Amino acid sequence: MYESDRPLILLYLVNVLQPVPRARLRKEYETLSKLNITLSGFNQMLEQLVRTGFVLKKKRLYSVSGSGLQRVSAFGLARIRDRNRLFLIKKLL
Repeated sequence: MYESDRPLILLYLVNVLQPVPRARLRKEYETLSKLNITLSGFNQMLEQLVRTGFVLKKKRLYSVSGSGLQRVSAFGLARIRDRNRLFLIKKLL
């Protein structure tokens, strides 16, 4: 994985898991990327997504904004996202 891909992966995870608390998001990020990231590095990356308007933060939960959804869709990840959401729902049932 390239360093420049990390924010996109984090944005994708927020999109799949939303609304999601920061702790779960970090755990899922590390599982998916198979890379350890420092807490401060993770927090900086997440806050950068919030500052750019791709992610919204409300009551300690993160979700993707309209512009963030457009970004995810631009990379053709919508179908994969939907499949992963269905997998998560199946796991809960």
